Amino acid sequence: MPIILDTQITDLEFKIPQSEVMEFTADYFAGSRIPQDMIQSVFVNTGINTRQFISNRDWFDSRHSFLDKNKLYTDQAVKVASKLIQKHKQSYNNKIDNIVFVSSTGLSTPSID
Repeated sequence: MPIILDTQITDLEFKIPQSEVMEFTADYFAGSRIPQDMIQSVFVNTGINTRQFISNRDWFDSRHSFLDKNKLYTDQAVKVASKLIQKHKQSYNNKIDNIVFVSSTGLSTPSID
């Protein structure tokens, strides 16, 4: 029977306070049909103080195609996973046979798994 022997998490390089994320999200969705108070309530109700990102804050100031966003996400996910594997593979005698990605906001088509 398969078992999970261990789990690992990592911190991403870019951390942005929730208050700043709320500000640039309001700018990003300006002109949207979604009411601003509805968007902002999503952030207020999370209890999150800081969010982690795979790119710096300036990246969000311009529009990017789905293809560009997807490529950035998949490239960085593989990079982060590779670092974790290198860091921990000796602890497991080089016997890492599965990696599960959990992301609450990332999207990858096709899946990174």
